[in-house]
Amino acid sequence: MKDRSDYIPEDKSKKIATLKILSTGTILALVISVPAVSVALIMHYVLRLSIMITGVTSVIVLFIVMGLGYKISKFVNKAK
Repeated sequence: MKDRSDYIPEDKSKKIATLKILSTGTILALVISVPAVSVALIMHYVLRLSIMITGVTSVIVLFIVMGLGYKISKFVNKAK
């Protein structure tokens, strides 16, 4: 039989905080990555531009959205 003297029940607030961090991180990752991927797909397949122009434009969009990531994360945390 195992000794349960060192067993500490998980705190619900800790579980909720972990869930909030994971959900906020997932939402932020989607918000940052989806614009760059969509720009790449649209420019390459719809507009038929070269892969170099598509890549450079996607990286520029990625850095712009990453720059706005702090404000986006504050907004996501306020909404929840």
